[in-house]
Amino acid sequence: MADRDPYVDRYRAVSETLLDYGCMVTPYILGGEWRVLQTFCEEVARLPPTTNEERSAVEAELDALV
Repeated sequence: MADRDPYVDRYRAVSETLLDYGCMVTPYILGGEWRVLQTFCEEVARLPPTTNEERSAVEAELDALV
């Protein structure tokens, strides 16, 4: 059995985070856009919003990114 591509795990983590905010991306996204979204999702996972205002700020930043 071949080793699984680490991209699969990274894509799953990004997708799950984005779905929490009503957004989804194709698994074919690559390059700079991918790195920006991955970093954004890592930051949100590390410090998730705890208030409606913080969630709105995260959603606004996500809207700007996509």
